Parts: sequence; C-alpha cells; structure tokens
Amino acid sequence: MSLPLTLRRHLRQLQRAVTDRPTASSWLQREAPTTDWPEQLHLTQPIKPSSSTAAKLNNIRLAASHLNERSWTPGQRFVFWHLVGQPSAETGFQAGRSLLGGELVSDMGGGLCQLGGGLYHLALQAGLDIEERHNHSVDLYTPASRYTPLGSDAAVAWAFKDLRLVNSLKQELSWRVTVREDAVRFALHAEHPITPCPIRFERLADLEQRRQVRTWRARDGQVEDLGLSTYKVPAS
Repeated sequence: MSLPLTLRRHLRQLQRAVTDRPTASSWLQREAPTTDWPEQLHLTQPIKPSSSTAAKLNNIRLAASHLNERSWTPGQRFVFWHLVGQPSAETGFQAGRSLLGGELVSDMGGGLCQLGGGLYHLALQAGLDIEERHNHSVDLYTPASRYTPLGSDAAVAWAFKDLRLVNSLKQELSWRVTVREDAVRFALHAEHPITPCPIRFERLADLEQRRQVRTWRARDGQVEDLGLSTYKVPAS
C-alpha cells in the first residue's frame, strides 16, 4: 500500500535536507540585494486559456516575486523550491492543474511548471549549468496547443522535483519574470552581454506509447548532450 502524498512529501523533504546540507551555503538567497543591470536574454511563452488560468497566473506571479532581481553571483546555485517555498493557501498560493503520478490533478501551486520550464529554457540559452531538471511524465499537448518545444519543459513538484541551476558565467546575473494575462516573459539581466548558446531539441522516432527528445547545446566550442526526455502518450 502506497503512503499518502503528504507523508511521502514530508519524507522526501527530510531526505533532501540531509543531502543538501553540504551545498546549501552556496545557494542564491531571497534577501540578496536587488540589481539594475540591462536585459541580455529573454523569451516569451503564451498562457493558454483553461479553467485554471486564474490560479495559474496567481501562482506564477507570486513565485516570480520571490525570484526576481536577486543578485546571482558566479558559482552560486539557483534552487527553485528554496526560493519559492512550499506552496500553501497561507502563503497565497491557489490550487491549480498539476501533473502528478502521470495524472492531471488539482494541487496547491498548480501551474508553476510553466515558470520552471521558462527558466530552464532561458538557462540553456545562457549556457548555465543544469544540476537538476525533470521533464514531465506525460506529453499532454498537440502541435496546435504546444506553447514551448517538446523537451524544453521543467516539471517542478514540491519535495519531489526541483529545478537547480548554477551560474557558470563570470558575472553576476538576475532573473526578471513578467506575467501578463496572456503571456509570461522571462529575462536574464547582467552587466555584460551574454552570447546565446545554440540549442537543439531532437525529436526521436516515437516508441510504443512513448515520445523521446534528446537535447543538444553548443557551448564554449563543444557540443553537449544534455540528456534524453521521455514522455508517455495519453490514451486517445
């Protein structure tokens, strides 16, 4: 018999607390000073209308307020859930659509995966190191409804799936996420220009009930294989 979700999250968070202890001192903090550097890279993703759009917009705006304009020094780690905190009604988050265990459910903080995915995609372009990133277990989108390339997503689920990046550039950075009713704009600010890295999301031949994408990036004169993302295909 499987444990209740709340208990599994609690146990997983305790496990992470132990394994994270050696690196926690290098994490980007909420109280880091604000910055006013020029924008160097950006991308925009549309917000697709749904019954949970209002909750999604609320959750992304609230989470972004904890990420924006923090001075991110070279070598420092960006840990998504450390900055955002556990989503709860007490902290202003709302229940929205989330993919948990391969199924769509209503969960506190639903919609934050779009925030995680946009940050991940822009981090790839900037040439940042990717320490932890998870693709979604199921590809729910059709070519007409897809708002970002398959393979560029980053699933975030409190205690289970995090997004962790390292500032591998030789200058300080800061995020600035702007949320409109119909789109989210992701920008990376820095004092000096950032040369974008070419990225390729290579769609492989579909397997039975599976889609696969291999991510490639050219950085510092080398081509990096950033791994394989495998997605289940929902039954039609």
